[in-house]
Amino acid sequence: MKEFFDRRSSGLNTSLPSFRFVQELIRSASVVSLVTTTGQSYEGQIKWQDDNFFALQQAGGSEMVLIGRFSVAVIRALG
Repeated sequence: MKEFFDRRSSGLNTSLPSFRFVQELIRSASVVSLVTTTGQSYEGQIKWQDDNFFALQQAGGSEMVLIGRFSVAVIRALG
């Protein structure tokens, strides 16, 4: 099993401005609007990000939603 994890390379380049922008949104607990490539819109706070997903806590304390990183067209801070 160790070999599997050794071969995985991280696609998350923390030096990119987009990564730093999202990390700042997470740190400041900003409410954001995420719009996917299909036009579906989500509002809430991004709790974490990884190579493949954003975890979004929607307003009203509902469960977190995982949104595929490559399906997001727009991230906009609200307020």
